[in-house]
Amino acid sequence: MTNTINNWPLVPAGEVLVPVSRPEKVDSATTYRILGAHWYALGLYVKDVLPGLEIRAGEVYRVEKGDFVYNRLFGWKGSFAVASDEHQGCYVSNEFPCFTVRTDRADGRYIWKYFSRSSVWDEVLSLSTGGTPTSRNRLKENELLSMKIPLPPVEEQRRVVARIEELAGKIEEAHALRQQSAKEAEALLSNTRDSIFSVLESDPGVIRPMLGEVARFRTGYAFKSSDYRPEGRLIFRVSNIRADESVDFADSVFLASELESNYADYQLDAGDILMVMVGGSVGKLCIIPPSILPALMNQNMWRINSLDVSKLSREFLFHFLHRCNLMLGVGLTHSTHGHLTLGRYRAQRIPLPSLVEQRRIVTYLDDLQQKTNSLKALQMETSTELDAFMPSILDKAFRGEL
Repeated sequence: MTNTINNWPLVPAGEVLVPVSRPEKVDSATTYRILGAHWYALGLYVKDVLPGLEIRAGEVYRVEKGDFVYNRLFGWKGSFAVASDEHQGCYVSNEFPCFTVRTDRADGRYIWKYFSRSSVWDEVLSLSTGGTPTSRNRLKENELLSMKIPLPPVEEQRRVVARIEELAGKIEEAHALRQQSAKEAEALLSNTRDSIFSVLESDPGVIRPMLGEVARFRTGYAFKSSDYRPEGRLIFRVSNIRADESVDFADSVFLASELESNYADYQLDAGDILMVMVGGSVGKLCIIPPSILPALMNQNMWRINSLDVSKLSREFLFHFLHRCNLMLGVGLTHSTHGHLTLGRYRAQRIPLPSLVEQRRIVTYLDDLQQKTNSLKALQMETSTELDAFMPSILDKAFRGEL
């Protein structure tokens, strides 16, 4: 390795990081805020707030603002950070070495940015030792302090950090704009559905039976994991429904072939509508495509069908169920958790125009749905591209090219 990068000297980290330890005996009457360090250099966080009685260790170690902190066990995962105001007076276990930064030689944020690079994490892994190749590998302090860091003058370090943060801010702004576009498209689709069904509901010439009178709701079966096999009859689970309501079988399980006949009541048919009825994905919908059959339905979902497709098309029913979710406040945020109540859905009144009109509405809404999904897919693609910029920016920064 050369001794300079772009005329910046390469110096051991031990020249700018000074080990510091502030042990305190655990007091059973005191409550402690215990810190953890996110992987990928994403910073410190309060992992636990514990009374002393619940801490098994005899000592904890106080952290102060400006400390450089890392997790010995997961340095190779980028578990490095610098303590900020909110971490002042918090504590870490003995697996989190702390260092003060020699401010006459280095800016703590610059050191943190340097340790935010995947190439540095690879170096850390090569220096780590432990009982297994990965999860128990520890980066000892002397190994960390021997690592070489390109070190320009402090003012240049601050300029580099400011430039990195400026570019990171622009990336976040671009992320936000793309996410907002996808949200606006989703809101347009939802509002359009609501508007169409509101118009139908106000039409005195359109009948409005209760949903339970024109659609059948059935639940899945709680298959046992002991019945799973590497091949056989596919068991369709909540995890097989993607965010865009398509299906995904990257994580599939199968029922032993000899047991298939025992579960005929849970056989799925092409065109079946499935709705997640419990958990964080509550209210999520999909329509079963012929390509996945034969398949059986697992628990935590409703299988919903039109009782008479000459009066109610499945696709029209699918869009109305979305409208029901909107009216009932289901699935409004990703944090929604709960259990759908069958009675509330069965009691909803569904406007039933002619089958020709249903098909016209479905064509219009399907087209809008497709455009929305395409925009969301583009947003995910550009998000991935934006994420790829940051590693390149960091590499350029520490080659002196920013």
